[in-house]
Amino acid sequence: MATPPQPPPPSRLRVPDRRGFLAAGLVGLGAAAAPAIASLRSGGGRIRVGDTVDEHNPEVVAERFFLRRLSELTGGRLGGHVYPNAVLGSHERMNEQLRNGTLEIAKTSNADLEAYDRRLGIFALPFLMPLHIRT
Repeated sequence: MATPPQPPPPSRLRVPDRRGFLAAGLVGLGAAAAPAIASLRSGGGRIRVGDTVDEHNPEVVAERFFLRRLSELTGGRLGGHVYPNAVLGSHERMNEQLRNGTLEIAKTSNADLEAYDRRLGIFALPFLMPLHIRT
């Protein structure tokens, strides 16, 4: 009689807590904004951030915090505005605006980005997460 399959050993990946997740999100947002900031640095400017969630969502709160902090650190030379509730369109439309250079930052999913480069689909594969996290 065959033995039942054993669960995989626990992963060494650490699931971030709320602060760690927020910090990682802000770092990612900052990295995404780096090209726009570099192009705006010379004359100052406004960064537009598009999102599809409600304005009270923690993601939008973090985006507003990022822009406020950016304005403080640059002495007001750089700033921006968050457009929540899909004001600028769906994920697909905002991704097109990113490609055209009419939008500086958009929060989107890997599945939406896969339309532009199939290699990004690797992040959606289920085996990347340990079994105990998936269940």
